[in-house]
Amino acid sequence: MFSIAPHDDTQAPMAPMASLASLASLSSLSGDGFPGMASAEFMTSAANAPSLRFQKPALFLLSSLFRADYLGKRTQVSAHALATVARAKVLLYTGETLDQFDLDILLYCAQQPRAATGCMVAPAQLLKELHLRHDERNRTRLFESLARLHGACLEVRKGGYRYLTRLLNRLLLDDTATSCLVEVNDEILQTLGRSPQQGARRQDRYALGREGFDKWLHGAMSIFAAGFEADVSRLQQLMGQERRPQKAFLDDLARSLDRLRAADCIAGHELALDGPAPRVVICGQRHQTINACGFLQQAAD
Repeated sequence: MFSIAPHDDTQAPMAPMASLASLASLSSLSGDGFPGMASAEFMTSAANAPSLRFQKPALFLLSSLFRADYLGKRTQVSAHALATVARAKVLLYTGETLDQFDLDILLYCAQQPRAATGCMVAPAQLLKELHLRHDERNRTRLFESLARLHGACLEVRKGGYRYLTRLLNRLLLDDTATSCLVEVNDEILQTLGRSPQQGARRQDRYALGREGFDKWLHGAMSIFAAGFEADVSRLQQLMGQERRPQKAFLDDLARSLDRLRAADCIAGHELALDGPAPRVVICGQRHQTINACGFLQQAAD
């Protein structure tokens, strides 16, 4: 049904500050480079590595980095190998596990107008976009998510190179003003950053509410706009649901696909459960003109 097109990917909050607005203009948050090595020299050296600095969106939206959960339980992991669609790269993660709520926060920050010192984030506005009540509980969830994103460390391995980077460079939380200053990693900005199209997709994503499966699949459809076909076991790994019984996973997947179809995010779907390898086929929106489709197959042992 689909032409095969594999993708070639392929701290805790700081103490309250007296005036966040005044700090936004300070050069101390603008990045000082590495001791003994100028920033330009480091970037030139990194550019000689085999395409490690800048990743394609699939590495974030079609992987188990942001699990298909929403405000779920967290665990601390170290050098945890993530399921991705990359053919030549290995992605390792160290930090507190992330889910679709954390991706909501990261997308919001990455797509804001950004000054040299980062972007100002007002919890009231962010929570409003997420269709969440602006109360103490959700503000705490937001600040905790920002701290998780700041503490997240990604290691990309390819061709004998190991490249370590972060999602957020620096973070300043002002408890008294209930606001924050966020400096997003430049590499993340280039991958998930601002454009009118991405802004519209973010709003469509936020409209899906607190459904982690829906949001993960919505991200996948932004990569394969015409749809994709996948082994259920492979999809389960990519969604970070590999420890769940397959029947429970399939039940949640079927309900999610029904919701996405009702919301006109997809044109249709089919679950082929007969045979040794259950499969799912998801068709893109009816009005979709981009002919980008994929085939996600279980990797050979």
